[in-house]
Amino acid sequence: MDEKLTQKIRDDFDRIALLDRPGWNHNNRYHNFLLARLPLHCESILDIGCGSGEFSRLLAKRCDRVVAIDLSPQ
Repeated sequence: MDEKLTQKIRDDFDRIALLDRPGWNHNNRYHNFLLARLPLHCESILDIGCGSGEFSRLLAKRCDRVVAIDLSPQ
């Protein structure tokens, strides 16, 4: 991918990450919905676009291994 485009996307993700109020963001409303559809225990799960990792921490209570990645260092 073009380095300028990659940096633009990273900058956008950083800006969006800073807009979230602590303890809530637009994804939080789906956490319970998503957790209800997962098995009670799993070996591993991937959280892409994990943001601050709030949902990843919930997943870690039910999975042996959580890989959480996000383009933004924020």
